[in-house]
Amino acid sequence: MFEGLWNSTDGASTWNYCDTIPTRLVRALTLSPDYPNDQTVFASTYGGGTLWSFNGGQDWTFRNSGLPDSYTDANAMAPNYAANKMAWIGTTQGLERIAGINTNWQIMRMCGKETFPRSLGISSGFASDSTIFIGTHAGPVYPAQVTCQDATVPNRGLFKSFNSGQDWNSTGLRGIAVDSIGMSPNFPQDHTLFAGSSLSGLYKSTNGGASFTSITVAAGDNGTLPVACSPAYATDQTVFAGTTHSGIFKSTDGGAHWTQLPKTSVLTAFSFALSPNYANDHTLFIGTLQQGLMKSQDGGNTLTPVTSLPGYFASAVSVSPGYASDQTVWVANYLGLYKSVNGGQTWQYMNAPARQEEQRQFGEGAFYSIVYTGNWMISQDTGASTIQLATTSQAGATASLSFLGSGARWIGRKGPTGGTAQVLLDGVVDQAVSLQAATTQEQVSLWMKNGLACAPHTITINAQPGTGLSVNLDALDVWQDTCPWANSKVAESK
Repeated sequence: MFEGLWNSTDGASTWNYCDTIPTRLVRALTLSPDYPNDQTVFASTYGGGTLWSFNGGQDWTFRNSGLPDSYTDANAMAPNYAANKMAWIGTTQGLERIAGINTNWQIMRMCGKETFPRSLGISSGFASDSTIFIGTHAGPVYPAQVTCQDATVPNRGLFKSFNSGQDWNSTGLRGIAVDSIGMSPNFPQDHTLFAGSSLSGLYKSTNGGASFTSITVAAGDNGTLPVACSPAYATDQTVFAGTTHSGIFKSTDGGAHWTQLPKTSVLTAFSFALSPNYANDHTLFIGTLQQGLMKSQDGGNTLTPVTSLPGYFASAVSVSPGYASDQTVWVANYLGLYKSVNGGQTWQYMNAPARQEEQRQFGEGAFYSIVYTGNWMISQDTGASTIQLATTSQAGATASLSFLGSGARWIGRKGPTGGTAQVLLDGVVDQAVSLQAATTQEQVSLWMKNGLACAPHTITINAQPGTGLSVNLDALDVWQDTCPWANSKVAESK
């Protein structure tokens, strides 16, 4: 199944769920516009919420407070993030925003209804125009119609906000599933943006979204995945687009004509990252399904797989705004996050944890990666990571997670009603943990063990709460820093 693998040990009478899509899988990766100074990295994960580093990947933290859904998709940071600390994330529940000193996510439901923002576009003049676009790809679980500015419109397409995402207007692209947005770096002046749909192709607007023109990238291929404008678009009119079945294309006249990049006819592109100095260095990185990360230094005429990077399936790539001097590139693939400070010649594995949250896309219970025995109740807790908490008052109730990795961490809540629990690692009691505290403390690291050999391990929380007390589980984090793909020797240039 899409969500994972099922196995049976009793001739198909019962089935067990195996989580084959790890929460370390990154859907989108954004570097702060002031990255050379603040070293901030913002990643969207599949099932683990939002992952952040504020020191270039040395340390990581999950920012999931107020986030109702751990399945995050498109993300973005304000061009003036250094001043307003504003960022957005798309989830299956809608658009979420943080700003300023408030690190709790706030829901920004488009036109008051739930939808799924699969793409985000921010005006380069955001500091003065507060303009943001979202592209939605709503399915049957969402309302088919919404009311925006007294007009009833389809609940999918491209929507525009003039106040940082608080209120929305529909654009000239209605009823179309929008998977990617490419903004002109000169948007406040030329009002140009591109919208890509995996179902119906590429569209262009030169009036800020009021109307769109359909563009044919590849004859016979009606799907467009990522789309990106050159940082020098105002003068070079260069746009890159990935199609669903026909490869990767480039236009040098604002989308009027397209040329397929050599040897890309069988490649599926997930992400483009262009050097901020593209006009002079012509450097381009492309994250692909079949060849992993690819690099070009001649505007895409020659693309070379980056063989020094372990793994394939490069889902996201981003370059530093200071690339001309710091040569920093970040890429996410199926093995995790990697960073290069020499333009992709060598790579360092970023030891970021993967978070297991108690939320799956398909119903409750059957798809839980954490296996429960005894009486546990999963309830809403606004202070918890993705506002969910599993709690038990039963002695002997257990919660277990089996994982491949080198370490794990138990995140939970401490407070006046907190009891005790034993933590077992691979079936052996490792530590007794108390959840007792005078005041309530959310998202506390209750137990952690790291530096294990990379192998299958199992962490089990055995509740022994005591009378009138309880034991809870917020999330479990997993590391893989001793695994082969994290070994620096593997990541050396060949």
